Amino acid sequence: MTVVIPPTSRASEEFTTEQKREIIMTYAQIPYGGKKKYLAKIGITYKVLNRWNKQFIAGDIDTGLTPKKNVRMDTSDIHEIRRLKDLTKSLEQRVAELEGALEEKDKQLSIKDEQNAAHARAVDSLGKAIAIMQKYTDK
Repeated sequence: MTVVIPPTSRASEEFTTEQKREIIMTYAQIPYGGKKKYLAKIGITYKVLNRWNKQFIAGDIDTGLTPKKNVRMDTSDIHEIRRLKDLTKSLEQRVAELEGALEEKDKQLSIKDEQNAAHARAVDSLGKAIAIMQKYTDK
C-alpha cells in the first residue's frame, strides 16, 4: 500500500519575489469586495497570500521563511511603500538621464581637448617659423 501526499501549493515556485511583492501591494489597495476576485484571477489562495504577506512584512520574502509571530501592517504602509518605490523609479530614471548628459559632456570635452592640442601645436609651429624668419632677417 502506498501513501499519496497531495501536492502543496506551487504558487511560491510560480511567482518571482518581485511578483509576490507586487501582488501583495496590489491586493492591499483593492477595495472591499474585489479582493477575492483578484486572488481567483491570479490563481492563488488567501492562505498563500497571507503567508507571503507575513514574509513581506518580516522582510523574509526573498528567503521564503515565514515568521512565527504575526506582524501587523496596514494599508498606509503599503501606500508608503508604493510611493517610495515610484519615487525610486523616477530618481533612477533621472540618474540615467544625468549620466547620459555627463557622457555627452565628456565627449564634447575630449573634442575640445583635441582642438586645444591642435591649436597649441599650431602656435608652437608659428613661433618656430617666426624665430627662423627673424634669424634670417637680422643678418
